[in-house]
Amino acid sequence: MAQQDGLLLHLFPALSECGLTVDAMDLEISVRNALKRSGVHTLAQLLQLSHPELLRIFPNRKLRSYEDVIHCLVCLAEEAEGRGIAEPCFAAVKNMGDTLGGGRKTDKSFNIFQVAGIWKAEEIHTSVLAELINPHSAFHDKGADFLGKFLRKIGVTLSPEEIKGAVVKTEVPTDKSRRMDMVISTQSRYLPFEVKIWAGDQDAQLQDYYAFSKAQAEKQGQTVPAVYYLTPDGHKSSERSYGNLPPDRVCLLSFKEDILSWLDDCMNTPDVPADVLLIVKQLYDNIRGRPDIQNRPGDKGFSRWKREEDVLDAIYQRLSREYDLPWTECTADYATFTLNKKEFEKAALEFALRIKKERADQVRLYLICGLTRESGKPDYAIAGDYISENAGEFNELLAATFKESGQTLGLKTSPIKSAWNRLPEKACYEKLDAEQCCHMVENIFEELLPGPAQALKRIRLSLSGETDDA
Repeated sequence: MAQQDGLLLHLFPALSECGLTVDAMDLEISVRNALKRSGVHTLAQLLQLSHPELLRIFPNRKLRSYEDVIHCLVCLAEEAEGRGIAEPCFAAVKNMGDTLGGGRKTDKSFNIFQVAGIWKAEEIHTSVLAELINPHSAFHDKGADFLGKFLRKIGVTLSPEEIKGAVVKTEVPTDKSRRMDMVISTQSRYLPFEVKIWAGDQDAQLQDYYAFSKAQAEKQGQTVPAVYYLTPDGHKSSERSYGNLPPDRVCLLSFKEDILSWLDDCMNTPDVPADVLLIVKQLYDNIRGRPDIQNRPGDKGFSRWKREEDVLDAIYQRLSREYDLPWTECTADYATFTLNKKEFEKAALEFALRIKKERADQVRLYLICGLTRESGKPDYAIAGDYISENAGEFNELLAATFKESGQTLGLKTSPIKSAWNRLPEKACYEKLDAEQCCHMVENIFEELLPGPAQALKRIRLSLSGETDDA
């Protein structure tokens, strides 16, 4: 049989004789269902897919679903090695692009951040960075190696023993209903990080982060050297974000200089697992180069990726600056943020606004319902069946979110599983430019209970697991 470039089978040859079904694989239910809907019912069929084909199966949160499949395949390959079967030979291949392309030379590069449309997503970049530096990571076995290099890069000197005991967290809630992007906590240090790629600064944001971090540190006998402000080019935050915080309490970091240099050190660390090395290299390439034109002469990389003509970018940036919204999805085609979330005994339901790009200068707006069965982000694809069977919970969420249960907006309120969009037909199919979309979003905010500011505060508290004692 002629060789086909890019098949997963070429990356995991040890699994060629494995007769597992998709149902028997350790995958999330939504991932298994997405595979089966695409006609993939066995591991053998899965291995006949290429990476782009696999990504196309997952319309929502592509990276997370894609990584779930790849992680499962890596685990199965490790089990195969334990049975005396050879593991995928990553280490012998210097250029992973050759492996994915079957050895064929190409001037293109397959980059998961760019293919999945998350090349600009702050949350994704923060999550990947945090997992790499986490000395207790469940996804790599390098311990504190990456964290030690990272701390030295930002000028923090600690003993190896203290570094090994560090705790790394993301989305850390503060006492003012905000969430710090990342915190590294050791025996003697409390290090808060704010990551800004596209979103604007908030009023007194860095001041609040430093005050909260200092209060937390004092309880635990730690010190806070600074708030670390990470941006594409290391620029200074706006004065509104500093508030009364002295400038020397903020340490400016850049993806272009600090993170690229650190990632380069990580790639040169001995015995890095091949799957980890691949992700590090793709993150490095994503920060360094453009998503549309690789290695363009004179291109400055990450800090030059802004596409002013893209309507979705413009809407995302404006809403982020003005409302500090809890975004759950940011891709090249969609931007989704939570309006309200309510916990029930069996699951959590939420309303979210999704902005779908129709073309470079127009979008459509949707109001959708998401379902979260376990900790993590909501799944908007599987909520229909649940709300049809639990109409009472859906109506309770509706009454707790909108004035007059959404009547003044003309919302579709019947919990029919096929009617995933809740906006009136006219609003659903109307194409909007950036200004029109933001205006409609603001009109929807006016219909929230008890108002946009309080509602969004309640959302952030519910997402962080705290309660509003006030």
